[in-house]
Amino acid sequence: MKKTTCFLFLCFLLLFCLTTEAASGIYLRGEVNSWAASADWEFTEEGDGVYTLLNKTVKGQFKIADASWSKDCNYGSNGDIMTANHDYILKSGDNPGNISCGSATIACTKITLTIKDGTAILRMDGDDGRPQIPENYTPEATTMKVEPANVILVPELPSKIKVLSLNNSLIYYNDQRQVFNDICKAMGKDASWVAHTNLGKTLNYHFKEADDTGNNSEGQPSAKTMIKKDAWTHIILQEQSSLPRTDPATVLQSVTKWIEYIRESCPNPNAIVIMPINWAYSSDKDNFATYNKKFVDNCLDIAQRCGITLCPVAVAYDNCGKDDWNELLTWFQDDRHPTEKSTYLAACMEYATIFGEDPLTITYAPSSVSDADALKMRQYASQAWKGFSQPVSQLKGTVSYKATVYDQYNVKMTVTENPVFTLSGTGSLSSDGVYTAGDKGTSTISASVAGFLSSTSVDNARPKTTVKEEPALVLSNTQTKLSENFDGMSQDEPGTLPKAWRIDRPGGAPRTVGYYLSAVDTLQYAGGVSLPKNAKNGTWNFGEGSDRAVGGISTGVDGGTRCINVYVHIKNIGEKIESPLVEYDVEKYRKGSNAAGFNVQMFYSADGNSWTSAGDDFLTHFNPDNITEGYAVIPGKTVHVTHKLPVTLNSDGDLYLAWNISVASGTNCASAMALAIDNFVLTTKDATAIKSIELKKGKKNVIYNLAGQQVRDGFPGLKIINGKKYLK
Repeated sequence: MKKTTCFLFLCFLLLFCLTTEAASGIYLRGEVNSWAASADWEFTEEGDGVYTLLNKTVKGQFKIADASWSKDCNYGSNGDIMTANHDYILKSGDNPGNISCGSATIACTKITLTIKDGTAILRMDGDDGRPQIPENYTPEATTMKVEPANVILVPELPSKIKVLSLNNSLIYYNDQRQVFNDICKAMGKDASWVAHTNLGKTLNYHFKEADDTGNNSEGQPSAKTMIKKDAWTHIILQEQSSLPRTDPATVLQSVTKWIEYIRESCPNPNAIVIMPINWAYSSDKDNFATYNKKFVDNCLDIAQRCGITLCPVAVAYDNCGKDDWNELLTWFQDDRHPTEKSTYLAACMEYATIFGEDPLTITYAPSSVSDADALKMRQYASQAWKGFSQPVSQLKGTVSYKATVYDQYNVKMTVTENPVFTLSGTGSLSSDGVYTAGDKGTSTISASVAGFLSSTSVDNARPKTTVKEEPALVLSNTQTKLSENFDGMSQDEPGTLPKAWRIDRPGGAPRTVGYYLSAVDTLQYAGGVSLPKNAKNGTWNFGEGSDRAVGGISTGVDGGTRCINVYVHIKNIGEKIESPLVEYDVEKYRKGSNAAGFNVQMFYSADGNSWTSAGDDFLTHFNPDNITEGYAVIPGKTVHVTHKLPVTLNSDGDLYLAWNISVASGTNCASAMALAIDNFVLTTKDATAIKSIELKKGKKNVIYNLAGQQVRDGFPGLKIINGKKYLK
């Protein structure tokens, strides 16, 4: 009995100790747990300011905080990357930045948080997959590399410049791409920039979003697909905003993978790779110069290793910060994103980097930037660009080589003796390792230092500009009419668009026309009869039976469709064409109660990148409905548009048309109408413009003129235009 009582007492004592383990009210909150203050991520209080978590796997970004994110318990990044088995001093305050593990996943046996004397230190004991470098070790020289390795040098620009950027918000905000295109147009350059955007994402995310033949999760071409689509002369790799400063090893890994992919898969394997140098946040005022130096130094190291070109935007930001902090603050619309004038600055610097021309020579500025501010931006751009030394200068045709010795942990070592460089092949090489381009062909650069001998190559190349031509509808002296009613598409499945037709669904903002090159020829959904209020947003093959139309539905859901663009590519191989007649139907398959109503606006372009509105003649507006619901008889409403397009299409010229389906104003894209394009016709000979009409289907067609007056009744399926009868 005594033994039993003693045993029960011990069990009770153990249970008491377990259940009264000191809950701290402090949590690890991040991407691993959707930023929640969850019980399984709460630290245990050990006493004396020490808190622990056991057996956790941490990746991505996170903070240490209480359940209410209070100022007294909100700890974040000190600006460096979090690594395993090292003490990490946390930064506190109202809103410190997120701590990041970079691309690593840390399998922690124990996480220790120590808060003493106003200082918080975090330590993660475990394995993060990175080499564990002892804090006090004796470095031993193990390898030497001649860097940059395997450079492709392209000192001559082709007549047409084609730029692709894999970017996030730093380029997306204020559309730096379009500002660059406008600068080039004003400066007489034949150049265009296409942007592939993943907001807030890394270059590694771009690389992993889909395989090289697929689409991303939004149904659009992946970054790898874009690389393969054209003979790009320049490819811009923009890294996530802080990563080049906090985790250069991950950036180096991503850039290396992209270079290899570009050389293997781009129709122009000699594309020049450019990396813009990101800048420090305005909220980092006390560390602004220090952080910018980290950005520059780390990017220079990556460029030295990989042989890429840098666009030194961070240098301009740093120069302004040293000159006038209040002026610099006008470059930020929050703590990191550019305003319109600093976007102009960056576009000027990309122009200088690509064309080798001083930004002060640029004559164009957006109307949103004052003349005084534009001049100031060009001055800062010029100062930064002219004062920056590139490891690889494509336009000068030079490469500055270094012989770098590494220890057993792949850490750079300082070597006092100077390397001896030698050259085999075309070009010339100075005694300090500066190579100058020669005739086309591959040369070998070798170096010896500290008992090591190593070599690398440089390819004196030219851009390859040929690429498989995009499909087009062809006009000629005998083929003077083009038409498409989409009725050949699948009736039951989303299906594929007809030849030369494309579609996309931008997720950034409404009323945004994208790029023909990056659009796709496959649709996501099919249907149309009695579409429900919650019908999926995206691209649609609308219709019933064999009568089909192409369009889609927008949404206000995060990451969803903000508008729809339907494209077609037309090529003229005959005589010059003046003002072709364009007609089409805009069909409505679902009512939408969005208060702004919806527009379908047609645009035109000579290259599929830069678009011009076709104006009010090609604008169709739908007033809001009192409900969001489909039609039992489809389409519920049809508007016929027909006008001459005020363009000249030269022989061997291209014409791209785009129909943007979008909320008429504002950014609320919810409660959307389902709209589509149908019955397209383009005529080049004897074209006579006719009035637009509106056709309602039902027991009778009711036809209206542009003034909204009823013209006549008709029979079901009958359309009457200018007194002529057409079967619908």
